[in-house]
Amino acid sequence: MKDSRIGAIGAVSVVCLILAKFVLLREIIESRQVGIGRPFTEGTGTKIVCIASIVPIAGSIISFELWGFFLICITLFITLITLWLAKRKIGGVTGDILGAINEITVVILLLSIAMVGSLWV
Repeated sequence: MKDSRIGAIGAVSVVCLILAKFVLLREIIESRQVGIGRPFTEGTGTKIVCIASIVPIAGSIISFELWGFFLICITLFITLITLWLAKRKIGGVTGDILGAINEITVVILLLSIAMVGSLWV
């Protein structure tokens, strides 16, 4: 670029960029203080969990019949045990706990499906 002057639009862009970084960093710091998992767990009551569970439960039971019900029970058991441990050990649920529940559940469900598949053969 031959013209080294910043110009009005360039100055406004730099100011907006710095303000955006400041606001976003402040949000990250505040979310760290209250926990990143809080927005996912705070307003989630029994009614919302039941409504959100309808499709996975139905799909599991349709796909695997009685074994689908067994897989749902395993998922529920893993989730409740992990939540209980998290509340007992660290006093609540964090985003890391939610991720751990997801990963543990997927591995155990895949193992369970492999076991069911070997029984069907």
